[in-house]
Amino acid sequence: MLVGDVLDGLTLLPGDRVLHIVDRTSVAPGGPSRRARAATDVVQVGRATLGRSGDRLPFADASFDVAVAHHTLEALSDRAWALSELRRVLTTSGRLAIEVWGPIDGNPAFSVLADSLQRRVGARAEAAVHWLASLSQPDDLRALLRVAGFEHLRVTRERTIVTVPSVAHLFGWLLGTFPIGAAIATLPSEERMSIASDLAQGLGRLTDGIPFTTDVHSAAATETTAA
Repeated sequence: MLVGDVLDGLTLLPGDRVLHIVDRTSVAPGGPSRRARAATDVVQVGRATLGRSGDRLPFADASFDVAVAHHTLEALSDRAWALSELRRVLTTSGRLAIEVWGPIDGNPAFSVLADSLQRRVGARAEAAVHWLASLSQPDDLRALLRVAGFEHLRVTRERTIVTVPSVAHLFGWLLGTFPIGAAIATLPSEERMSIASDLAQGLGRLTDGIPFTTDVHSAAATETTAA
């Protein structure tokens, strides 16, 4: 799913200020869809990255009406901090759309990779794959949103499929993606080649590309108040 398609799931209004959180490791390329391009003609768009815990977005409080995080949250080590920063820069009635990878049992590449890392590296490396695919359940995301200060009126999920063209493309992305990249990059070259071979063998039957389940969670937020 493209960034613009995530925006399409939200109701954009004339004058809405939209923040797009980007990440260097996003595997899903592309720009805004036709519908989103039409909408962004009448909104102010901000663009920023979120990294380590404690990093702050370069915007004042309540600067945006809408925030979109496109395959970024699941690749961060401190998700609660990232969401708290999004909460800070959104208005009290701000809307949030988060696209994340779907469950590991719905993504054959993640299943093959987890098995390969468990056999060749160990359980800690395997856990890195589960971390990347651990935000597909709305209840888990709701818990993080509450910790970050969101009081959401509704949370909805849309599930779709994106396709990665080849194992080579997939493996190149994995090497730069937290936390999987950290588990692979320091291995001897022959071990990395063995993991790539496991992926090629396990996914070789997928001649039309490697499908990934992806989930978009949309939430409407209000100011958190004391109980």
